[in-house]
Amino acid sequence: MADTPFQILVVEDNEDSRELLGEMLGVLGHDACCVPNAEAALEAFGEKRFNILLADINLPGMTGLTLAEKLREGAPDLKIIFASGYGYLIADRMDFPFILLPKPYSLGQLQHALDAVI
Repeated sequence: MADTPFQILVVEDNEDSRELLGEMLGVLGHDACCVPNAEAALEAFGEKRFNILLADINLPGMTGLTLAEKLREGAPDLKIIFASGYGYLIADRMDFPFILLPKPYSLGQLQHALDAVI
């Protein structure tokens, strides 16, 4: 359980994975807003302040990488976790710090990623 809950914006296009991730974050004591794509994430980000973006890299339309870049323009302190099975391909492409959470991951690995990003 988290001492202080984080406000986490989750962007995952797979509905089952999105629901499971929201439940996992709740178990860990965090508040999660889960959306299916980058466009919905941009809308949610305009309505609420988030500490962490947890995004799939491969999203339909705008990628998680582009989304993170856009969100950090207005919120440079936003912490980023990318979840992907192919994340090793982007390790040197981003101009900001991020944590890579390889899929599939366990509750313990998710907690470790959250600890590492803060």
